[in-house]
Amino acid sequence: MISHRIEGKSVCGTCRRRQPEAKEACIRCGHDRLVQNRTADGPICPQCAPGKIEPCVHCGRERRVRVKFLGGATCDPCFSIIRGTRRPCPRCGTVGLVASVADDGTLACSACTGVRSRFICAECGVEDIRNGKRCYPCLARIAIDDLFAAGTPARRRALEPLRQRLFEHPEPKSMARWPGRSASAAILCEILTEDIELTHEALDRHPTVQAASLLRHSLVDVGALEPRDTASVQFMAWIDTFLQGRPEHITRTLGPFCRWHVPARIRLFVQRNGITDGTFVRARRVCRIAADFLAHLDTDGIELKTAPQDAVESYLALRS
Repeated sequence: MISHRIEGKSVCGTCRRRQPEAKEACIRCGHDRLVQNRTADGPICPQCAPGKIEPCVHCGRERRVRVKFLGGATCDPCFSIIRGTRRPCPRCGTVGLVASVADDGTLACSACTGVRSRFICAECGVEDIRNGKRCYPCLARIAIDDLFAAGTPARRRALEPLRQRLFEHPEPKSMARWPGRSASAAILCEILTEDIELTHEALDRHPTVQAASLLRHSLVDVGALEPRDTASVQFMAWIDTFLQGRPEHITRTLGPFCRWHVPARIRLFVQRNGITDGTFVRARRVCRIAADFLAHLDTDGIELKTAPQDAVESYLALRS
């Protein structure tokens, strides 16, 4: 909307406020700011201008008035709660944004009051919590669609079940921000653009381990990847790292023990008791103890096949 004419040019209020000459020195704080009020002594900025203080009709406290269309004078904290909280309507019980004023002056949903709400989403036309002019479910849908739009047709088809699942996320506010903030979303973008393959092996090689693991669970859940025993795969990868750098004469014994004996015991344990959080913690501990014992024997110049019982007892004494 045009509010000023400067040197024969039409200027809206927003552009006018950006002009250096639009700001003047406030007589109270001395800062160059936009003028809220003009007094006989000079201009006053919005921060220093006295606001209208009235009792809030919702909390009853004497506060600066933010709006007056919610049943009467409404302070800023109450206004934020009303426009940002989904709750049951006192009249019909429908959970939604209770932000319209009924005939008796109480708040109710727009359907009960018959009044068009001021919090209608410009995208879907539903009264809901908004960021700007759009509600968070619409913002989440737009953000997810933009993320998938960057992918190739083949990958978009393969990952369509995941897109539908993301639409159903119970926290649309978080999902609206997820594509731009999450490391998992960044990996998903790499898969969509075919920069990396849609395989478990590609996710195993990704440097962002935790984000890749979270994405893997989602891909398996929607059927985009086949299920697999991820814990066992990660344990075998750990063994490769664990054995690196050890003397060859020790790894000749330690390698088969860690790669064959320990996994076999794990399988038997899982068959009897099921897998738990501590299953592979114990397996790693067994591998470390075996490596320490072999290093202890090597220090004393003793071979495993000829080690006496005293060697075991001395090792246990060191650990106790």
